Amino acid sequence: MNHSERCFSESTRDVIFLLQSRRRIFFREPEGFEHDGEGWNRVDDNGEIIESDCYVSDDEVAAADSECYIDIWDTEGVWLDRAEAEAWGESHAYRFENPRKNVGWKVYGMPSYGELAKLLQSQDKERDGK
Repeated sequence: MNHSERCFSESTRDVIFLLQSRRRIFFREPEGFEHDGEGWNRVDDNGEIIESDCYVSDDEVAAADSECYIDIWDTEGVWLDRAEAEAWGESHAYRFENPRKNVGWKVYGMPSYGELAKLLQSQDKERDGK
């Protein structure tokens, strides 16, 4: 797929694709959990650890308080093709399944600007011999 076709299929001018991983920041600890600075621990009513280094699910967070966290999306890499970025994300999903960092990744298409946009536009011109 050439540059023009990518932009048309994404409905975005001079599109590039960011692979982003999710990082969750909590304002309050969800009920039944505590954070020891490295990972989440499940605790009983007396504050004793039941399970160490466990994952706090979205359902558990929502049940505790739906406004106790925010998600931050960090860019891990940039691709010219959505399918290639998604394939890389799938093959490296283990990097984004760490309970200490929280889970999740996505591919996000966005327009480029400046010299990058000019370079992308020139791909079609070079290919077509113009």
